[in-house]
Amino acid sequence: MHKHKKSLGQHFIKDLNVHRKIVSRGGAIEGSNVVEIGPGDGNLSRMILEARPKTLVMIEKDDDLKDRLQQILDESCNAKLIFGDGATIDLRNIVEKPAKIIANLPYNVATNMVMNWLEYKDFFESMTVLVQKEVANKFLLAGNRLNLMATLHYDVKKDFDLPPDVFIPKPKVDSTLMTFSLLREKRFYMDWTKLNKLTKAGFAQPRKTILNNLRAYNRLIDEDFLKKCGVEPKKRPENLTLEDFYLIYQVVFAND
Repeated sequence: MHKHKKSLGQHFIKDLNVHRKIVSRGGAIEGSNVVEIGPGDGNLSRMILEARPKTLVMIEKDDDLKDRLQQILDESCNAKLIFGDGATIDLRNIVEKPAKIIANLPYNVATNMVMNWLEYKDFFESMTVLVQKEVANKFLLAGNRLNLMATLHYDVKKDFDLPPDVFIPKPKVDSTLMTFSLLREKRFYMDWTKLNKLTKAGFAQPRKTILNNLRAYNRLIDEDFLKKCGVEPKKRPENLTLEDFYLIYQVVFAND
């Protein structure tokens, strides 16, 4: 019996039907390269392999799971296993396009992982990830900075929720499976890293106006500046759209 490690955010799914549902939301897997972060007991991995990917790369941080995951390598010639931290490994160096992510992410680092992969821009054609419901809502619902960053390159949709009793051990929160699908045409052409900095500044203090937040970021940004951008200075950041930030972005980074 594996001793689950709270420090690694481990919560394994005990129902094989749930694994099947997760894989079904991953789209056309056959012939694609799939990355799975935190394969854990390997049950989701086996379901992914049943869908006949070109390669499945499993990245696991817990060395105690080595023997269990080695069984999958013995059963499949197109599975690979890397022991390391999925939050710090550049996945572009270990898998080729067309590539997908399908994973039950460690709760404690899920947000940072997804944001890191979004910065890859158009590398992954889809990312189907299970995270805490609260985290998912930040990517799914308008008015959140993470939603703005995600929707620059992806459509983001909710697949389904899962209650705590589906997992071992039971988490204290509900979970949500969501899928990021790469857009064929970008909504706006902006550098992701620059937009990330701009939105961080814009949402620095969510209860303040966009004017007060951005003025702290750049002293040249005043009321007239925002009005020329076509943005109402007294709006709070939660009321701004991706297009609003695009209008500001064009002026802020005009000379870059």
